Amino acid sequence: MLVIAPEDSRGLADFKSQVRKSEQNESLAIDYQTFRWASQAAPEMFQAKLAEIISKGYDLILIIRGGGHWSKLRVFDQPEIALAINRSPVPVATAIGHEPDVSMADRAASFSFVTPTAAGEAIKRELEKRHYIESKRINEKPSNGRSSAQAPVGAPTRAKAAAPAVPPTVAPHPNLADLNRARADAAAFQTWARAAEHEHRSDLIELAQRRVRMFSHLKVAAFIAAGVSALLVQQPVLELTGFSSLVLAQVLYPVCSVGLSLLAAWMEKRNQRFVSDPATKPMKHPFRDRDDWRRRAKSVRTIRGIRQVIANIPPSG
Repeated sequence: MLVIAPEDSRGLADFKSQVRKSEQNESLAIDYQTFRWASQAAPEMFQAKLAEIISKGYDLILIIRGGGHWSKLRVFDQPEIALAINRSPVPVATAIGHEPDVSMADRAASFSFVTPTAAGEAIKRELEKRHYIESKRINEKPSNGRSSAQAPVGAPTRAKAAAPAVPPTVAPHPNLADLNRARADAAAFQTWARAAEHEHRSDLIELAQRRVRMFSHLKVAAFIAAGVSALLVQQPVLELTGFSSLVLAQVLYPVCSVGLSLLAAWMEKRNQRFVSDPATKPMKHPFRDRDDWRRRAKSVRTIRGIRQVIANIPPSG
């Protein structure tokens, strides 16, 4: 069995605590490999790693990742990782995040556990069950009513007749129906993957729009607060500049300070109506790839920025 997990992961520690006894009595052989899911090239690196370890004869590959912020788990919603898991000839299981966390990788896996601890408990129970069945089979009495331990001492043992050689069975070639079914399954998975990716992008845009609106409201409040603050320090400012005795300065200062603050607040409030509209002007520095677009969608703060994100959504791959 191969376990892929980040180094020093709490989820990996929880899993090891459940299977430690099985490893000690050598009923379970586990190889551990570390993997950095936070890397920008994680999908390509995972595909290469999976292709490398498939030929090593593992019975099961288990992907472990503890819980955390949703942004740390978004990598498991990338279609490249889900497709690599789905196409693996070796069964792949996942134990990612907490119980509410369900990703595309979980759906593409052969089976999935809600947490790394649950994965360890399930494997431990399965091994205990197999050990019990094997012990029961060994201790069962043979059909003649005498157990093998009760055989007379010194009784001659008969050599078992050699079993006739059975010619290896040749796997039948898949027929047309099997091929069509496989193509239909692959097409259905591709359709589901595209729909899931579209939903993921919609979620990113919605969260980005909420973030931009929040920062825009903060800007409006900051502009108004700046105008009020300018009025409160009017007299000290005029005295410092030497215009405190001029009537014109006494009138122009509040008009300019309040007017500019209100104008800036009004323009920011007006631009809030365009948060959901795509930009009409092309970007000077377009997004390099889909990962670059995702990073921008997760960090955008301005109305202009979110409009560029909406206008430059990358095509489904």
